Amino acid sequence: MEFDVWFSKQNKVLQIVLLVIPVVGWVMEVLIRLSVMLKTSHMIHVGALLVFVLFGWLHAPVILDLISLLLRKKLIFEDLKF
Repeated sequence: MEFDVWFSKQNKVLQIVLLVIPVVGWVMEVLIRLSVMLKTSHMIHVGALLVFVLFGWLHAPVILDLISLLLRKKLIFEDLKF
């Protein structure tokens, strides 16, 4: 699954739009987190996936990722190398 790579290649405006729409943002985050977790299988990525599955519908974790995307140009915990 290369969904995180696809998302990273998109235009910043499209990335922001995909994260801002409530249900679409939650689905995008879960797919991105699942893609990263399947590549690395590290506990940080498993925990991030669980947080977004359980609490992502509240839209607070998505807003934090949106801020991270605007400031660092990467999502939270997406680019960790172990």
